[in-house]
Amino acid sequence: MFELDTETGEWGDTTRYYPLESADHAIGDFNLIGGTRGLIIERDSRQGDPREAWAENPAEFKRIYLIDLERTDEQGVLEKIAYIDLMDIQDPDGIAPVARSTAPLTFPL
Repeated sequence: MFELDTETGEWGDTTRYYPLESADHAIGDFNLIGGTRGLIIERDSRQGDPREAWAENPAEFKRIYLIDLERTDEQGVLEKIAYIDLMDIQDPDGIAPVARSTAPLTFPL
């Protein structure tokens, strides 16, 4: 990630690196949520629920990671602070608006 001053249009000196869990993963989205913290969706290139017969190449990895742009190591690699596994969301009370009785809830697309 490169730093850009939005007021001057000048590039900053700081470079940050986001460590993917696997070389074949991608960043699906990145949003700052306040100050220096942001949420990154890291995903594989697959889609479809692995429990569904139609999914020829079902998703295996979809996570939302919390990062802080000020929390890096000496090489500028960002620390992944926490994550939500979108392929394994527990719903013990069955409140998800999904017409399915199998758990867990997933977001495979």
